[in-house]
Amino acid sequence: MASKEYENNRDLEPEKEIDGPIGVIFDLDGTLSDSLNLLFEVTPSVAQDFGVEISEKQKQIMDELVLDAMCGGKSGKPSLLIKLFFSVLGYKKRLLYITILLKIAKLIGISRLKRPSFMMRVQEEFKRQAPHIPLFDGVEQALKKLRGKYDHGIKMGIVSTTNTDEIFHRFEENPKFLKLFGDESNIVGRDKVKEIKPSPEGILILSEKWEIPPERLIMIGDTKADIFAGNAVGALTVGVSTGPFVPEELKQFEPDFVFTSVVEFINNFDVIIGRF
Repeated sequence: MASKEYENNRDLEPEKEIDGPIGVIFDLDGTLSDSLNLLFEVTPSVAQDFGVEISEKQKQIMDELVLDAMCGGKSGKPSLLIKLFFSVLGYKKRLLYITILLKIAKLIGISRLKRPSFMMRVQEEFKRQAPHIPLFDGVEQALKKLRGKYDHGIKMGIVSTTNTDEIFHRFEENPKFLKLFGDESNIVGRDKVKEIKPSPEGILILSEKWEIPPERLIMIGDTKADIFAGNAVGALTVGVSTGPFVPEELKQFEPDFVFTSVVEFINNFDVIIGRF
């Protein structure tokens, strides 16, 4: 959770005028919150309870599997094998994490009979620890700064591959954070769309709700899927290197801007909106 210092608004700059409304859409995992490591911490711990030690090679394959499923691996789209595998089991909707866990269970040698209980245990442990997933340093204060400067000129939302209920569960101990995004309907999880990113469906949902055209939106994320989704509808796109990709890799996916973090993005917001 964010530290107490992030709750102090006294240093916020006065509100600035913007020439027309702007929508700012954030990815969640790997962009606002440091959640991607939790699965890789929980899975080996649960596997040990099932008498299985996960090798370094298997951890590497797990990492590639999750990256492929969540944001398209090295290509920006799920591989054909992953796409076929997940299409049978609900890749685009609620069963995304279940299908990832099923693949991991098979990879590390959990027997068929024990796979359901293994998957349930991993999910339970992940859910138990989820409210303690930290925001990246400075994120909450930076968002307050952005809201304070441009309160009447911008709308803010989240488009995530995480289920909407799970997003709210994560922030049960810090509900003020999600309130920075205003109305609850500004949080779009995977259960709110037919196709997750790199489909721009979630972006278009907020565009319609806010009555802001896509070319007046900014999409910020840590993966190719985020960038591709924004580029597909003509939004400004921002890559942040707090996830699986370093800045040079992010640049290959042709975002309009690349920053090291959401904090750096917000510190450069005046420059970015000059593109509109």
